[in-house]
Formats: sequence, C-alpha cells, structure tokens
Amino acid sequence: MKSIIYLSVLTAVALNLTACYRQSDIIGGGEYISNKDYGLSQDCYGELISTQLKPSDADKFWQENNLPKGTTKFICKNGKAYLPSKVTDCQDNIISKQPGGLEKFKRDNGINKHNVRFVCKDGKAIPSNYSDI
Repeated sequence: MKSIIYLSVLTAVALNLTACYRQSDIIGGGEYISNKDYGLSQDCYGELISTQLKPSDADKFWQENNLPKGTTKFICKNGKAYLPSKVTDCQDNIISKQPGGLEKFKRDNGINKHNVRFVCKDGKAIPSNYSDI
C-alpha cells in the first residue's frame, strides 16, 4: 500500500514539474546554459538556451546580443540582453554606476531577483512578463 501511495505522489510531482517546460523541451532533452546562482538560463523571451546544435541557440544568443561567449549573467531590457555592467535604465544611464547599482534598481522597480527582465514604458522600468516585449 505504501508503494502505491509513494508512486502516486511521485507521479503527481513529476507531472507538475513538466508543466514548467514546453513539450518540445521535454521531448528534445539536451543541455542548456546555466549559472550557479540562478540555475538554467532563459533568454529575454523566457526560453531555455540550448547548447546542442552547431551553431547552438547559445551561440546565436551570444552573437545576437553582442555578449562574450559563455555569458550566463545578463539583464534583459526591451527584449535585448546586456551585461550587468553595461545595461542602462530607461533614461539611458548605466545602472551599475548609479548609487546602489543593479540591486537598488531591481528593488526600486519591483524586478524579481532571479528574473532580471524589464521593459521601458513612459520612461519607467516595468518587470517583463515576456508578452510585453
């Protein structure tokens, strides 16, 4: 009886976890870029960045966003990725040079610590939900 309950709970957990990924991600498997602080990296549209094909999604991502190859820490502004030291606020001031830097910017604008994506609307930074890019 315990094994049936255990199996049922395990199945329910597995099904809930798969809801976080697109079906193509589950079927394709593969490797994705990640960093030790945030886990699997997503591009500015919320898609996992694969390292499989040549050129890989990761290679294309780094090239399209003019990032050094291997970059896993980046900030998305208006759908484009920037190095944390180079991203600007909505008035084109480099955030890292402002008092409090990126942490204060995120705190002041309600941007999630692990999901550093925002769009500029009417001169204000608004956390991105991917559909507003």
